[in-house]
Amino acid sequence: MKFISALTSVLLAVSPSALADSFSYSLSLAPEATEGSGFGNSLLYSQGGLDLTVSAFSDVRYEGTLSAAQVLRYQTGLGVSNPGEGVNSGSPQHQLDNEYSWDFMLFEFSGPVDLQSLRVDPFGEFDRDVIYFAGYFNRPLDLLGVETTELETLFPVYGESFNRPSSEALTVNLKADGVNTLLIAGPRQSGKPDYYKVQGIKGEISPIPEPTHATLLLLGGALLALRRKRAC
Repeated sequence: MKFISALTSVLLAVSPSALADSFSYSLSLAPEATEGSGFGNSLLYSQGGLDLTVSAFSDVRYEGTLSAAQVLRYQTGLGVSNPGEGVNSGSPQHQLDNEYSWDFMLFEFSGPVDLQSLRVDPFGEFDRDVIYFAGYFNRPLDLLGVETTELETLFPVYGESFNRPSSEALTVNLKADGVNTLLIAGPRQSGKPDYYKVQGIKGEISPIPEPTHATLLLLGGALLALRRKRAC
């Protein structure tokens, strides 16, 4: 009886549920913690044991390299102020934008996630185009001084969503599985500028891979052989 109980425990232990826990961060809400208040600051959100740290960078005046920027929280989401605009910049520059400088927002999760969507909301009527980079890195990821031309090489995942100008909020679908880092921006400015705040982000915690059927059969066979050997 003890052997059967042990066998059952082992099989259950190596057969985790395939269902993943979902998450949905509302970034207009107050974060659990903040670090700093000016350029280089960050906001910490937490949900169900998964932490999310948000920070900002900018290619100031399109000089080609990333500098520390300021991430700011408003009633409709998170925006960015860069050194070319000054701390706590006014409207519309308090949003993530790409008109005079190229703003980026960095999301770092405490574990691997499958990203599904991002919600952006412009303050005014603007383009709402989004490009994103994603990957799995040792945290925190230091982007200071990184050249913007190197981002597609640095991040293994790249995606884009081009949308018409509007004052309405927009959900952008993301395709990035098993990552812990997401970097978003408007595309490099070449026409109408993009301006928006980031309202929220959704996805699932990446599930632990289940053992294959063959693996379970081998394990069961090994334990059954062990039982017969003990019975002899």
